[in-house]
Amino acid sequence: MVFGSFDPIEKRHEQLFHAAAEHGDVVMAVVARDATGHMDSGDLTEREYERFAGVMAIDVVDDVILAHGDHIDVIRAHRPHMVVIGAHQKELVDTLSAHSDVLRACGCVMVHV
Repeated sequence: MVFGSFDPIEKRHEQLFHAAAEHGDVVMAVVARDATGHMDSGDLTEREYERFAGVMAIDVVDDVILAHGDHIDVIRAHRPHMVVIGAHQKELVDTLSAHSDVLRACGCVMVHV
């Protein structure tokens, strides 16, 4: 599982998807919702459905979902074996580290790439 706004899809995102594919059998991408990514404030340039479609077009991505709740809610709901984290995702590392008990209970590990 990988998380991101993917706005726009950049080389680092494609590298993240490919790294996830190397580490697991299925790559599920979780796309941040417009409200979470602050669409109205101008932080995002593409709507969630455009970002969703862009991620779905990446050949190594098997499934794409729109985020529902926070990162931990998504992990609890989908129970991935791993979350693959890019070098640019320090906030995600901090969030998941603070909830390491939930990751362990779900059988999920963090993989830094």
